[in-house]
Amino acid sequence: MNIIVLSGSPHQNGASSALVREFIRGAQDAGHTVERFNAAFANVGGCKACNYCKTAGSCIQQDDMTMLYPKLEAAELVVFATPLYYFTFSAQLKAVIDRFYADPALKNGKKAMLFVTAAGSATKAIEATYETMCGFLKWSDAGRLIAGNCPDAAALGSHPQQAYEMGAAL
Repeated sequence: MNIIVLSGSPHQNGASSALVREFIRGAQDAGHTVERFNAAFANVGGCKACNYCKTAGSCIQQDDMTMLYPKLEAAELVVFATPLYYFTFSAQLKAVIDRFYADPALKNGKKAMLFVTAAGSATKAIEATYETMCGFLKWSDAGRLIAGNCPDAAALGSHPQQAYEMGAAL
């Protein structure tokens, strides 16, 4: 399976990144092809709502999304991994998601997964956003790992093992 992991954490050694590393290890051990896109370290501008993409067929912005679009189109599974920031995706990952608007080819029945780390336990809003997004894109939920009350990697407990097992079970 061709998998792309969209990581929204600006902390390379943070809780979300720990889950991503273990998921990738598990998926690769199972023989899958996995690529990671680190939204927090990419040059991705927010959607300008200019609708240029609807007339020209591509986004007017020429940034790192240009190379991400073909990878998203080719992926069979898209994994969203993010720390919880004010009840939703990190701003860096949200910019990537907003730019899905420019690529109608993404409405194609992919599978998706959601990995969230949160200092508290208020994850209903991000899960509702994820469900709505999957419905709009006609993607199916292939699993979720919600690591509540995990403000940092040291608090993750068994969650990294769960991430590994989710990757290995694909």
